[in-house]
Order: sequence, then structure tokens, then C-alpha cells
Amino acid sequence: MFGWDHKVSADALELKTICEESKRIVKALGTTRIVSLEDADRKNAFRRSIVAANDIEEGAVIKETDLDYKRPGSGLAPETIEFIIGKKAKRKITKDDIIKPEDF
Repeated sequence: MFGWDHKVSADALELKTICEESKRIVKALGTTRIVSLEDADRKNAFRRSIVAANDIEEGAVIKETDLDYKRPGSGLAPETIEFIIGKKAKRKITKDDIIKPEDF
């Protein structure tokens, strides 16, 4: 055939090989899903929760400086901090108390 592109075109057998090998590559790459073998108690022991960095009075507006992250991870996760800042405390929260949803 005339032209340059026919030299780089795949015939039926080559196209079949390309398809089969691409499926093999996808399978070899695996998945991005992380499977944890640890039980919940062990995970919570190493994760962190949001705690009071100092005493927070009832009715006080919670600021970022009022919060800290400590173990165990049985409370609110650190990534939820944006939902806590600016809320009013419904009770007096003492230093190192784990912050709970019912606290604000």
C-alpha cells in the first residue's frame, strides 16, 4: 500500500495480541483497594481522635487552638475537625477529653 501509516498498522493477529496483553497488564497492576487484616480494637489503638487541647467552657465557640489529636481513635477522626471549629460547646469539656458529636 502507498503511504507511511500502513507500516505501523496492526493486522488481525497483532491486534488480538495487543488486546490480550493489555488485559494481562491491567490484571498485573492489581487494585488500589487496601485490605486491612487488623481488628477494630487494634486499629483504634493506633488511630487518633480529636481531643480538647485545654478546658473548653460550656457555650464557648470552639477554635482550632482548642483542639488536639491523641490516641486512641475511638472518637471523631482528625479529618472531621472542620465540622467542629466554630461550633458552641454544649457542656464543659476538660483537657484531653475526647470530643463527641453531642458536645457541640
